[in-house]
Amino acid sequence: MQRFFVVVALALAGCASHVQPGAYTRIDGQPTDAARAQAVLAQCKGEAAMVPQSGGGGVVGFAVAVSDQATRENSVLDACMARNGYIR
Repeated sequence: MQRFFVVVALALAGCASHVQPGAYTRIDGQPTDAARAQAVLAQCKGEAAMVPQSGGGGVVGFAVAVSDQATRENSVLDACMARNGYIR
């Protein structure tokens, strides 16, 4: 049952393609400068876009590849934001 929830969570995470700068807060608890956060977010989105794409065969393979790609991009985005002092 726990695996089912993990799979559903990953599938739903792939649907979230638009990330708002306000979704991130500073690690040190200081107030977030919206302009700085947006600049860092843009830089990190560029980094996430460079993640190599994987291919899949058929409709199911394509759906899995898209979900996996989105998960990898979100992971790279979150890691980049964390390196710059921001977390969700």
